[in-house]
Parts: sequence; C-alpha cells; structure tokens
Amino acid sequence: VHVAPGYGLRPDADCGTDRALLRLAKFISATFRWQQKSLAGQMEPESSPSCMSFLQRLLGTARVPKMARDELRFSPASTHVAVQCAGRIFRVEVLGKDASCILGVEELHRQLQHIISKVPPPGKGHIELGLGMLTREDRD
Repeated sequence: VHVAPGYGLRPDADCGTDRALLRLAKFISATFRWQQKSLAGQMEPESSPSCMSFLQRLLGTARVPKMARDELRFSPASTHVAVQCAGRIFRVEVLGKDASCILGVEELHRQLQHIISKVPPPGKGHIELGLGMLTREDRD
C-alpha cells in the first residue's frame, strides 16, 4: 500500500490561504531534505534493522499513462514538484539552478502564491477535479 507522506498532517483550524501556502512551502522543503538524505543512504531505521531502500522511490516517481498499462518512471534527479490547483497542474521548482541546494521557504512560498494568482476563484471557472484526475477509466 502506498500512502503519501502528507497523509498524517493535522488540519490547521486557523489556516487562511497565505498561511496554508506557507505551510505547504515548509512541507515541500522538508520533504526534499528528507529525500536527499534517503538518496544518500543516510536514513537510520526507527526500530529493528530493516530494508529501507523502497523509501528512495517514494518521491521522484511518476506514473506515465500508456496504452493498456501505465509505466512507472523514477527520476532521482528531479528538481521540481507538480502542484494541482483548480484543475490545472503547475511546476514548482524546488532545487536551485545547479540542483545542489533546496530553495528557501520564502521562494517556494512565492511560487505557490503565483499559482494561486493564476487560477480563478471558486465558482468562477474554477474546476474541482480530484487527486485522481490523471487516472481516469477508459483512457485507451
């Protein structure tokens, strides 16, 4: 079973749009730091020794639609995340130009604010598609 790392996040009852974007920027930054540690083999087991190699593919993996059967592609050198907002998908760069450093939370926050500024408000051309928008039935 594959569960996204964000599954366990607690809702923020006092969370306006900008605060939610800042929280997301911090989450993206922390997730990329975690991924870099995982790819470098620096993850320590939480309990008894176990194989943790699967963690390296938790991020940087994409399901590419193909006829009859999708294909999984792993890109450990990925520098961005895909963000879905109002039925559109946006690219948010997370690593700097040389791909060695994670952009600051402020820069990630700015990119997320830019996305929000590009989508119509709810009720005015705003399309609500679920997380499975890329995995519709009968795609062949």
